[in-house]
Amino acid sequence: MGVNRKNADADRESMDTNEEKKASSDEVMREKPRSYTPRESLWTATCQIDKREALQVEESIEVEAVVIGAGLAGVLTAYMLQQKGVDTIVLESNRIGSGVTRYTTAKITSQHNLIYDRLISDFGMEKARQYAVANQRAIDFFRKFVQEKAIDCQLEDKPAYLYTLQKDKVKQLEKESEAATKLGIPNAVLQSWEMTAENGWGLPFIAEAAL
Repeated sequence: MGVNRKNADADRESMDTNEEKKASSDEVMREKPRSYTPRESLWTATCQIDKREALQVEESIEVEAVVIGAGLAGVLTAYMLQQKGVDTIVLESNRIGSGVTRYTTAKITSQHNLIYDRLISDFGMEKARQYAVANQRAIDFFRKFVQEKAIDCQLEDKPAYLYTLQKDKVKQLEKESEAATKLGIPNAVLQSWEMTAENGWGLPFIAEAAL
């Protein structure tokens, strides 16, 4: 079977371009993480979570759904399954909220780095919109859930920021803003002198929440 070298070269060039674009956008918001020893979590230091006894090896439990991990995502998933009438069990190897949830920043956001311009470019407007809508609905769900259950967690609306101190990276923030606007996510591009002694540009997503 013959290979079309021209098409293969074009495909390779396209892949290289996409990888460079991804790497470039990641560099705007990320630095190489520093090694550190985790300190005591704010949540475990201020909240008392009851310890649950481990299941005995000889015990046999039959359920319709098993959720692995008792962090926020796992517990909420199990709760929603139970609300739909699905008999569910949550399995956790350590303590409730002892994994990712233990060191969470507790922000509820649809802003995950420079993502929406890339989603539109790589997957098209419809797929990008589905992702955006799912994230926005999740934020609305948390607001409603906290209110209905009268959960005292100090939930409040806060903007989420992407920012850069490099002028040559501002264009990427502007493109992300345009993409977010197309997808119906409130945002704005700001220039601020408060971030540092140097110029700084920020892209806040307005309708966010934090615990």
